[in-house]
Formats: sequence, C-alpha cells, structure tokens
Amino acid sequence: MVGLTELRISNNALTHLPVTLTQLVNVVTLEVHGNPMSSQGISEDILRGGNKEALFAKLREGLTQMVHHAHMRVVVIGHSASGHTSVTRALKGTTPVPVAGL
Repeated sequence: MVGLTELRISNNALTHLPVTLTQLVNVVTLEVHGNPMSSQGISEDILRGGNKEALFAKLREGLTQMVHHAHMRVVVIGHSASGHTSVTRALKGTTPVPVAGL
C-alpha cells in the first residue's frame, strides 16, 4: 500500500484514521472530508483541504499524546541473583547491574 497515489474515503462516517496512514508517502490525491474526526482533534478544514502533511501531522500528534500517557506495570519473578534488577533497569533505561557468571 506504500505505493498508493490516491485515497478517496470522503463521506464514510469514519470517526478515526489510523496513524499508519502517514506511511502513504506517495499519495498525491487525499480526500477524507465529510468524516466526523473531531475525536482525533482533526478539523474539517484540514480534512477538506486535502493537505496530507497537515493531516499526517495531526495523526502523529495524536499518537504522541497516546504514547505519552501509556503506562505499564511489569512484575519480574524468579530466583535471587537471576537478573531481576538488570531487567528492571534495562526496561527503565538505566544501567543494568552485572550478574556474576553471565
């Protein structure tokens, strides 16, 4: 689908556009107006304008906000001295603790 040059999905009652749409770098004609995208913060002006860069920027902005608010709880279980602290630190992006024998 990366080679797609035209996308016409206007007036389909779509409420959400996937951020993967931004991978369509070869799209020349982009018609998405007439879809209620207010839940993504995309105005009808952007949809009607056909400006793919403005639309793609809005989609990426929404993804950034989603990622920023995503949280995960991880429980690391195992025998002592098996690398719990190293795994936990690696997940947090800090320096792992060397484990003897590895």
